[in-house]
Amino acid sequence: MNKPIAFVILAHPDDEAFGPAGTIALLSREYEVYLLCATKGEKGENHSVKKGSIFDIREKELRNSASILGIKDVYFLGIKDGELCNNMYHEVADKIQVYVDKLNPSLFMTVEPHGVSGHLDHIAISF
Repeated sequence: MNKPIAFVILAHPDDEAFGPAGTIALLSREYEVYLLCATKGEKGENHSVKKGSIFDIREKELRNSASILGIKDVYFLGIKDGELCNNMYHEVADKIQVYVDKLNPSLFMTVEPHGVSGHLDHIAISF
């Protein structure tokens, strides 16, 4: 029997780790969990790496985290970090809808409407 699909939608690589990691790990016992990351997280700070390679590092870290949490696959929308809130919401929704149509999830998970930390990208993805 196939497991139902859970779809986690977050703004940045590492957002899965700051709070929802335990819930995601529990969900993966009963659901096939997929994660959509809206941005590349390229504005994250790591002073020991070149500016252009931060996304590669953050993507690798997210994929490693996803593997540990039981996430089946990770997708990226590729919106620039810090600009999710500047995009037209219907355009972001249309991009997300492509994955919703592909996966047909029965459960959705994202951040609460205040974006947990008040980060504008978090608030934008909550809608």
